[in-house]
Amino acid sequence: MPDEKIHNLLSHIGGITKSYDRLNKLTGERLNLFSLLRKESDEVRLHSRFIAELLDPQGKHDQGSLFLDLFLEAFEIEDINSSTSKLHVEFYIGVISKDRKRGGNIDILIDDGVNCVKIENKIYAGEQHNQLLRYHNYKPGHLIFLTLYGNASTNHKELIEIDVHYEQRSYRNDILNWLSRCVEKVALIPNLRESIVQYQNLIKKLTKQNINYQMNSDITKKITDNQENFEAYLSIRRLENDNSIYKQIIKKTIIPFFEEFAGRNNLTPHLLEKSLLKERAQHSGFFFDNEFLRSIGLKLGVQFGKSNNRDMYYGLSFYNPSIQDSEFFRLVFDESKKILPKTRRTDWWLTSNYWDEFLDWSDIDTLYNIAYGSFKIEFEENMCNLLRLVESLYEKTNSAN
Repeated sequence: MPDEKIHNLLSHIGGITKSYDRLNKLTGERLNLFSLLRKESDEVRLHSRFIAELLDPQGKHDQGSLFLDLFLEAFEIEDINSSTSKLHVEFYIGVISKDRKRGGNIDILIDDGVNCVKIENKIYAGEQHNQLLRYHNYKPGHLIFLTLYGNASTNHKELIEIDVHYEQRSYRNDILNWLSRCVEKVALIPNLRESIVQYQNLIKKLTKQNINYQMNSDITKKITDNQENFEAYLSIRRLENDNSIYKQIIKKTIIPFFEEFAGRNNLTPHLLEKSLLKERAQHSGFFFDNEFLRSIGLKLGVQFGKSNNRDMYYGLSFYNPSIQDSEFFRLVFDESKKILPKTRRTDWWLTSNYWDEFLDWSDIDTLYNIAYGSFKIEFEENMCNLLRLVESLYEKTNSAN
């Protein structure tokens, strides 16, 4: 009987999802250019730049200070002169000092020559050490911490204690309200209006206010409709809690994908089952290599900074960190920035990048996106690009010698 209850519940939910799938097709909401370009959570290259472009009186929108004035009004900022304001993205304020109290890059800076607005923009990425303190110390002005839901800084208590005040603002309310005002003002300029509407829809998706969120609400009502449905739901939840779903997805979908990826690219996979199924310890990981990579002491690696496959990062790692100091490796690191924009170099990694959308593999939504979303395409593309980069630079370096 429990199996029948689960089957009935899944049938009901399947009917709801099909209805909303038809609605998505009618509205065209799934066709979002920002999502299509796979940059929907990129803080710097999408969100900061798009927002700053609208705010810039000299922007290509040709609306002068219209959007900036609407922003200042929506955010209740009265001491900025929009006619003299300049906009900056990733504004460099100096080398980060040893005490970590000065320097860095401000995501968005609005500066009228006298007063300024400093915006720290966070979608999924974590805060850097003393980030808001460093921006506060740059120069007096409004300091805004912009997150999806208006969260406080992880250092909120410490900041208040040292008299560093900042505003908590959200994409969910503040940015969407501002964008709505912008759309109203440019209703008769189709291309500009639709660009802003597309961005609005992306924000609604990221903050769970789109059609899919409404679908989730209907599913919730169905689950809580009666005791039988709720018991069936609990049975499904218990599968999630004991990692049964994780294990099946990894065995049937993820590991076979990595093995196929290796076969397609003449690579050998290592430690897949150990890191993804057996141990799942902190700093566990798996890697791919071939004769060429081994000959130069490198491997294509994936590692997890925390246990249970959380904090995923990937890139090129060393077999032996003592061999890392060479002109070839320095060249590879510099060129890898085109593939891994937030790359970092450590004793064990020549170049590596956290993957914000897929950080936590123990999360059921992340697991779904890894199995059935864009992960597989992006993973193969990025890893192959790294492999081709190493091969081409090695060939150029050797031919030059």
